[in-house]
Amino acid sequence: MVRKLPPTEYDIDFAIPDNGSGANVGVLDVNQALSLLNRKMFRQGSQVMIEEVRMITDGDATLSIYRIPDGWATVNAWVKSQAVWFEQQNQVLDTDPSYRAKYRDFKVFMNYAHAAGVTGINDPAVSDLPALYPQGFTGQIADATSAYEWTHSHIQMPNDDTVGVTTEYHLHVMGDSVDPADAAQLHSLGMISGYAASRARPNLPDPNLPDNSAGGTWAEEAWMSAAFDDGDNFQEIREDLQLQNDVPPYIVGGASGATGYTYYPGGQQEVGLVSISGTGTGDYAFFENSISTRSGTALANQSCRGFMANLGLIAFKLEIGTVQPTSNRVRVTVAPGPMKGTMSRPMGDA
Repeated sequence: MVRKLPPTEYDIDFAIPDNGSGANVGVLDVNQALSLLNRKMFRQGSQVMIEEVRMITDGDATLSIYRIPDGWATVNAWVKSQAVWFEQQNQVLDTDPSYRAKYRDFKVFMNYAHAAGVTGINDPAVSDLPALYPQGFTGQIADATSAYEWTHSHIQMPNDDTVGVTTEYHLHVMGDSVDPADAAQLHSLGMISGYAASRARPNLPDPNLPDNSAGGTWAEEAWMSAAFDDGDNFQEIREDLQLQNDVPPYIVGGASGATGYTYYPGGQQEVGLVSISGTGTGDYAFFENSISTRSGTALANQSCRGFMANLGLIAFKLEIGTVQPTSNRVRVTVAPGPMKGTMSRPMGDA
């Protein structure tokens, strides 16, 4: 029997605010938008299938679309970060279980610029990525009669630089951790970079063979191999076996003082990512696609193919051409499926 899907609003319409710079940017949290539009909770920690992104405008415009990279490093970084967050909270809940908020959920930012854009704790060196909301909705409202809450998670770091001092950090998926000396600026931990720093690296080269196993005259310790050296190419073959492909086909890490760099996709070195604003500070993401329109008299309607959005976080950059639009709107359509009516799955199941 075919399972009946619950009634669900799949289309998320929004506008990207004009900041007067000619390139307008922002981040849509699809699960937050679905929660607002459908009046039920959609947890952020899921991979959401986007069926289509459509731009409707009467001007010259290019819409660029960015997402969090796919791959095991992203998934494992999210799973481990959530486990650390749960473990911290359970220190209190084990004693006082009634303190648990009904809508508790692990929510994080796309990158540091997104964290700065949402919290309003601005860093002068960062081009903020503000939150985008469905048409008719705005950010959280203080008025209790119309308030809703979509609060991002924190990690409380004990003994941070100084014994007895606890610092509150936000969490962002892509990019390095940011720990400003100014306590008033935004502190945020990079999840992929933190996960990379928690893992051992491959030992290079592999295999690590004795010095007497290749080159020069055979030493007595290598007699077991030398016993079969009945040709003039035995040593060359042995060197090929030892020296070719004994290093992984990806960047392991480069030395930098006592710490070294990590080269996980989306991590400390932002491997495979591009700067959304072009400034290259805190706003790196994975480029997905772009849509362009050339119009001036009637509304142009262009779309691009769907994709999987990790955590439902999608960044947009709208660049305006010579013909200024009087109307511009973006529509993100979520694919229907079995998870609360949407085609999605928990990050931990990926």
